[in-house]
Amino acid sequence: MAVRAGQPVHRHGCEFFGDGAARLLWHAEHEFDRRRPLKNGGTLADAYAQFKRQTGREHPDDKPSCDLPDHMRYLWEWFAEISACRPVSQAGMLPVPATEIRAWEDLRRIRLEPWEVDVLRGLDALFLRINAADRAG
Repeated sequence: MAVRAGQPVHRHGCEFFGDGAARLLWHAEHEFDRRRPLKNGGTLADAYAQFKRQTGREHPDDKPSCDLPDHMRYLWEWFAEISACRPVSQAGMLPVPATEIRAWEDLRRIRLEPWEVDVLRGLDALFLRINAADRAG
């Protein structure tokens, strides 16, 4: 099940974590967009920083981020670890397979709750969508 803002994280998920998951995804979308590689070799964050150095003001397209909820920070960090195991093909990055998530769980001696897997899968789908949009454009 994909995680989207305004939807429950898991059919048994807690509203507290559901709202946190939506905020985590909003934060992730902002960060993924700012960190995606541009054709010139830099990132959008680099371009915004350069604009600010040259003009002394924020770039008009640099939208503010939602703060990463403290109670969801661990999922953001876990996603970064798991995403490093992402397979890549000639067509680009592929989704992180369930087998890689399970291997990560085994290495870390962690058992993810179903809603946590849903959030990680949602982050993965968002990451792929943002990076695929850049390749298509």
